[in-house]
Amino acid sequence: VCVPIDPTTPAARFQHIVDTISAQNSAEVTVLVDRTESHRASVISACKLTTVHNLLARSNDGAESFARNDIAYVIFTSGSTGRPKGVEVKHSGMLPLFDGVISTMCLSKDDTWIWLHSSNFDYSIWEIFCPLSLGATLSIPDAQTQSDPLALANHLRDHAVTVLCETPAGLKRFTRVV
Repeated sequence: VCVPIDPTTPAARFQHIVDTISAQNSAEVTVLVDRTESHRASVISACKLTTVHNLLARSNDGAESFARNDIAYVIFTSGSTGRPKGVEVKHSGMLPLFDGVISTMCLSKDDTWIWLHSSNFDYSIWEIFCPLSLGATLSIPDAQTQSDPLALANHLRDHAVTVLCETPAGLKRFTRVV
């Protein structure tokens, strides 16, 4: 089970998510963060903390086996109560999306994707795991590059990014500058 958590998540929310997912899952849980931060790592007991870079390295070791009804990831919503609530997504719900878009858009291992969205946003799962499922390249710009449309345009060019997923608001902000 993978649990994406944005590194800017406040400590109390981070702790709540980790405690909740640890209590609910007997399987190994991987908490996916942008970077390992020692003060955050100390709250992980039953979970394994990994960065996307480590996940990318592991994906090159060979595919792990899973059943279609296994939980692929748990994304935590902000929750109407103000307390994060985990939503489990199974491989059977994720794989048809990947397969359909990959074939429709003729995506392949030769593509270079860019990860722009917060890992607290469900869309980041698409940006991270679709390219990994293809064996494609995933480019991860730093926060400063992401927030500067001109720097982002340079990053896209310099890293030969072929797949950019963006919200309409983000795309509008980007296209105004470049």
